[in-house]
Amino acid sequence: MSNIVTYDIKSDFDKTKNILIPYFLPFNGLITCNGLENIIKDGPNIIIINHPGVGKDIALLLKVYERQLFFTASDFVFSKETILNKFKGYCGNKYGGRFKYDILKPLANSFSDFLPSKMKKYEMIPISLKSDLSREQVVQSLKKSIDMAKDYLKKERAIVFFQMNTDISKKYSKEYAVSKYHNYLFKFHNTVSRIIHELYKGGLYIPITPVAFYGGEGINPFRKIVMNIGEPVYLESIKENNSIPEFTNILEQKVANLLIDVGISRDIMK
Repeated sequence: MSNIVTYDIKSDFDKTKNILIPYFLPFNGLITCNGLENIIKDGPNIIIINHPGVGKDIALLLKVYERQLFFTASDFVFSKETILNKFKGYCGNKYGGRFKYDILKPLANSFSDFLPSKMKKYEMIPISLKSDLSREQVVQSLKKSIDMAKDYLKKERAIVFFQMNTDISKKYSKEYAVSKYHNYLFKFHNTVSRIIHELYKGGLYIPITPVAFYGGEGINPFRKIVMNIGEPVYLESIKENNSIPEFTNILEQKVANLLIDVGISRDIMK
């Protein structure tokens, strides 16, 4: 009789979920989540969502999706050193920032030990946002991430693609255009559309689930959170000959409308 123990990655993933969710979402009563009936429970799926924070949106997706999700993430979260450097930056260099860092350092150390190992273990998709890379290096890095995402979809996995939110950091507002459909959003990039078009040409029809998230900024645990999950979108059901930018605009507008549907004004950032 064999003594080999089969490792259950999904079971381990669920255990990690149960650690992260209460950490980022301690109060269920402050969360409103609409559109749960639109969740795709199996088969290939892209979830495209705005990203107004650093963890609450991730935690809520983990909470409402029973299947394992594969997140695209900045490559800095795959390294303890870069996480700690980012954390120091968030705290600031003035005395108050140094004091804040000293108080929170044990938590930061614990989190930076925990997260990179889990990101690698669960095969998440790194996206390089390094500003010191050449254009050629950026293109090669993005191609590697896109190829990884396409391979996952062929394996019928669900991938989460974030579209950065205008309120996540003031410095980004000067670098990225605000969406013309809703000023809580940035203009979406074409990565998802490019993947969908390439796979469609190969005969694979991927449903895209648009998701709108509001209220994830900062660390205040008492901030109200709203998530609205839309009906899946298929390239062929809209217009097969849509260009990549045109299809990106369609996805961006759908997420904007999901925000409006739950009462988030189009001009809320003014």
